[in-house]
Amino acid sequence: MNELTTSGVLDSTLRGHFPLKTDTIAACLAEHSGRTVDAVVIVPAFGEAGRITVGDVHYAGTAADGFMPVGDTEFAKDATFGYASSDLRDWVEEKTQGRRRAADVIALTLDVLRAGPAAVADVLRPLTGGHTVIVDCVEEDDLRILALGLDLDLDLDLAERASKHLLYRVGPPFVRARIGQEVRAALTADDVAGIGGGLVIVGSHLALTTRQLDALRERRAPTEVEIDVADVLDDVRRDKHLEAVICEAVEVLATGNVVIGTRRVLVAGGRRRVVPEHRAARVHRHRRRRPGSARRPAAAVRGGQGRDHLVRRRDPRALDPPRGRPRPDAAGDSLALGAVRRPRARNPLRRLRRERRW
Repeated sequence: MNELTTSGVLDSTLRGHFPLKTDTIAACLAEHSGRTVDAVVIVPAFGEAGRITVGDVHYAGTAADGFMPVGDTEFAKDATFGYASSDLRDWVEEKTQGRRRAADVIALTLDVLRAGPAAVADVLRPLTGGHTVIVDCVEEDDLRILALGLDLDLDLDLAERASKHLLYRVGPPFVRARIGQEVRAALTADDVAGIGGGLVIVGSHLALTTRQLDALRERRAPTEVEIDVADVLDDVRRDKHLEAVICEAVEVLATGNVVIGTRRVLVAGGRRRVVPEHRAARVHRHRRRRPGSARRPAAAVRGGQGRDHLVRRRDPRALDPPRGRPRPDAAGDSLALGAVRRPRARNPLRRLRRERRW
């Protein structure tokens, strides 16, 4: 009988319900099968989208334009899933509120991965008790080596191998590498021609999402159906409102494209407040701060360097408020930080090339 593998999707920009999803899955597995999770393997990399992990630090960008630690990007300022840390060890500690310490997180670095599947298996084999494992990844072959290491029998007999239970929190490419599927090109307009309309679900309120949606509007002019969050939260209005959304979307899909998304309204404390997208993160952060709790470190400081190094060293300067207020720049396309200069994009691949590891 084949072993069942359990995995959950982790947004490649580190947003999402972590550790809630993994904790819930682990609890359900323990309750219904009596099996405990030996380790949670976190692999957020998504090379096609410019999300890579090098030296435990997760980056977003491109080889041409450079990479920026993801904690310094607009993704980290998400109104719901915001965070401060780019180092995945620190991110785990931050999101678990200290329940899982950065020092206890196991790292599968590029050095280990590129030493081969046996080296990967050597790291994973002794893990028990729900350890957290983070994985470096720059290209598809890194994921393939990880997959081979996960499957490698080595000196384990079948009974011992069957007792190892890993839970995965991963980006989109992981499953492809895990099952040995080849990378295929993205679908083209010709590939989807003749199938009627397409359904696009928009949940994010980031400026990037807005730019993508504006481009879709300009090129395809889709029908847009809005979900009112306040109606969804209201027990009386919810069913009627969602039924109307579904009926309208189904009717239009027969002949054209449909975009379903929430309104650009931040629902806070039971009240609706219209908040510009570039300010949503700051409002949400202020709303959730508890008395006596530390401020979240700002995304950037003078000189354009990230603050993760201050967080890791528990430096008091990490608690300083940001020097500028978020505001839209002149073009209205991205987030500027007032007097604070933008973080400088960097390219972690240069070091790998110098060391002839990539």
